[in-house]
Amino acid sequence: MGCVLTSGLLEQQSGIRVSIIGIIFGIAAAFFYALYSIFSRVATDKKYHTYTVIFYSVLMASIALLPFADFPAIGSFVAAQPVANIGFILLHSLFTSVLPYILITLALLHAEAGKVSILASGGEPIAAAIFGIIFYSEVPSVLMTIGLVVVIAALTLLCYEKKPSGPADHGGPAGPGVSGKSTEPAELSEPGESGGPA
Repeated sequence: MGCVLTSGLLEQQSGIRVSIIGIIFGIAAAFFYALYSIFSRVATDKKYHTYTVIFYSVLMASIALLPFADFPAIGSFVAAQPVANIGFILLHSLFTSVLPYILITLALLHAEAGKVSILASGGEPIAAAIFGIIFYSEVPSVLMTIGLVVVIAALTLLCYEKKPSGPADHGGPAGPGVSGKSTEPAELSEPGESGGPA
């Protein structure tokens, strides 16, 4: 609900258009993104270094995307202003691809894969709204602001962990039965049962 409000979907004046292909690709993207978190956690548990996991992930993604790259457009873009545009491409790759993978892989070392995926997905609309305000002077509507609050509150509750109960909750170290000794009074033996003189 928070993500829907933050996206501004409910405030569109022209109505909501549903794209079946877009929904399918969105679900597929979420599925494979979750697989990345799971496989990265498996790799780090097997003592592979974080940067090794990231290197092969980015390398395989680059190879898979090569057939879809528009090299003539990239060449003309670089030729227009070689130094500035090459710097832009490098910074764009660093901040949108390399750093996110580094941070999410490091997060997997300290949290469960499910929580990391939810935090990363929930943080995207928050970051988009904040960057829109800073760089494009966008003013969030009331519904968008409510959505941001809902998302932040949900992520905060997700990260909240109850502290384990201490010994005092179970009677403490001095409680009955802790030392292993019975607190029941010893029964007195009848004369003659112990084998002694009657």
